[in-house]
Amino acid sequence: MFCSRMSAWLVGVSLLLRGVLTMQDGCAQGELSSQCEDAESVLLQRPRNYDVAQDEEREMLDIIRSSFAGVDGGGSYLEENRHVDESWRKCGMVDWSVGRELAKASAAAMKNRKDLGLDDFCTEGTENEWDDTCHALRGVVLAMKRLAHRFPQGPKFHNAFVVDYGKYNSWRDGSVGEVNWTARPPAAAVLDASGILGYATCSIIRTVMTQSPRQYGAGVCSYMAPLAVIMEKAPAKALEMAVRLLWTGKLTPQLPAPCDYVYDRQPGLVPFKDNGSWTPAAAADVYSSETVGCTGNAVDCSKAGGAPPQPVGLAYMWEAAAVSIGEVAHGASCQGRRINGLTYPGLSSDQLARNTNDQSGTPASMLYFCNELIDPRGKSCKLHFNNQACGGMPIPLCREFMSAFMPVQYMDKIREFWGPIPDEVTYKMLNAAPGHLSGDDLEQALQSLEPGYLTGWDEVWKDMSLESRQAAEKILTKMGRSVGGWPLLAGLASFVIAPLSKIDIAANMPSATPENLQAACRARVALLHVDSTPLNGLDMAKIIGAPYTGEKPFYGLTSGVDAETKKQMQTVLGGLPSLSNMLEPHGSCNHAVYLSRCDEANDQYYMWSWGSLYNVTKAMLLGTPAEGHAAANTGMICAVITADKLTWADADLEAL
Repeated sequence: MFCSRMSAWLVGVSLLLRGVLTMQDGCAQGELSSQCEDAESVLLQRPRNYDVAQDEEREMLDIIRSSFAGVDGGGSYLEENRHVDESWRKCGMVDWSVGRELAKASAAAMKNRKDLGLDDFCTEGTENEWDDTCHALRGVVLAMKRLAHRFPQGPKFHNAFVVDYGKYNSWRDGSVGEVNWTARPPAAAVLDASGILGYATCSIIRTVMTQSPRQYGAGVCSYMAPLAVIMEKAPAKALEMAVRLLWTGKLTPQLPAPCDYVYDRQPGLVPFKDNGSWTPAAAADVYSSETVGCTGNAVDCSKAGGAPPQPVGLAYMWEAAAVSIGEVAHGASCQGRRINGLTYPGLSSDQLARNTNDQSGTPASMLYFCNELIDPRGKSCKLHFNNQACGGMPIPLCREFMSAFMPVQYMDKIREFWGPIPDEVTYKMLNAAPGHLSGDDLEQALQSLEPGYLTGWDEVWKDMSLESRQAAEKILTKMGRSVGGWPLLAGLASFVIAPLSKIDIAANMPSATPENLQAACRARVALLHVDSTPLNGLDMAKIIGAPYTGEKPFYGLTSGVDAETKKQMQTVLGGLPSLSNMLEPHGSCNHAVYLSRCDEANDQYYMWSWGSLYNVTKAMLLGTPAEGHAAANTGMICAVITADKLTWADADLEAL
């Protein structure tokens, strides 16, 4: 699978970058001077009614579109080039401190061409000579050059590429001030945002071409999965989107911008431990007594050992923008507490828990970003799950509960409202035994709620704007209308009904059906809400030489076996990470993955996670019925999100 025309590309890049500007150099001379003059003559002319924010963004988009003008499709990549890549380490092997940083990005690409598979990539005269990815690679460099010339203030998301993890840091001398390691988190003043452009170019190209956007120790898998989709199915467009995100700060031109505080964060300065030593070494004295927290699930944290606590570079830009945009697009304010803060050594347990909560995606957030990032033109994304997993919760309300995007700021208020209400009053409100709740029961139950508690709803919103409250109530009311009665309270009740009635879907118990899996395999794109432990179990089985390869469901290993056999299994598996979970009756969904492809005839299903592809079986995915549950099974899947097409908001283009 791929394109091959890289020799010509490398020559072209070398020419492009031979005189590419730094802030002092201005635009390159020679062969490319006419391009610079064209850009200058057209783009430097500002009308009198120039709006700095809007018109600069429009100019940036024009430059990016023209630089990627040859990209008419999604492009392709070298399958053998796919590997878990630490771009922060690889690009940190280049000394960016002196010279022309974009020219160094070209040199870095040439130096690493073997590692990246670039020797055979885009070679002139091959059948893949005109692959869109080959055009896009040139477009990245050309766009960076033109944008740096036109906008000396540098890119919006420059702080995402202020990184001090490699042999060398990521910036040109004089462009970033001294790092304050005593600050929590560490910080440095950026004096010239263009000073990170060489490193950013290297990092973006490596991340896309190795298919390895990684979440590290952050619980941002639901935001990484759509990025993995675009990188695999349309790497050329992923490169363009990365440049656009870097400079404009927006995931797409149509989506709102994230909160401004997102741009100020510098994840690449947060220290971490690798083989017992601190990286960066300069932080060792300050953080010697601290521990590094993790906001992902247990498997995320185990995968992130010896690595940064959160993404840097492209992956950080993407997840940080998405988390914030999900809030802003649904009416939440950028005022008040700042969500999804950086995780750094010494962070309090309360703040770690808050970061974990802020980052956690849901099937609803996955559905929203599928429609906004995977098929923004067709909005074809659909949510699939087992209706039987709703228990007695009315199916219409259950479906609304599963698909309604609720910003974390609003969830904070819902929890604050329900918190003081005693359990007995809540049960009285439900007015139905778990598993036997109908629409009529719900209406009657809501009317039985003691009026004194309803006044608390006004209280919890006092520190937020009326607009935010109205936006939250709009979401809740839409949910509640599915069952009639009092819509706002019905919507509120859904967040209490689910956990109290212990229905399988709310408890994140895998419960997907063969029909759900078939829908995923037939779709153009499929995202899965899954249990991550079986994936790590496969890794552990390989490490210790265990014979498990997925021929049976991962969970419920002791189901139906005699006591003596069960005891033997517990003795063998009891102390093994992840594999000991095979003794549990079922799993719990805590992860989002991209289903790359299905080979149903050979019982092989490939899913992307943690920057790698995992091969699982149907038995692992769907399992067998879990004992004592109406819908739960011993499989891995809770929900499926499918898209019929892969499109772009700013182009009449569909990836094949």
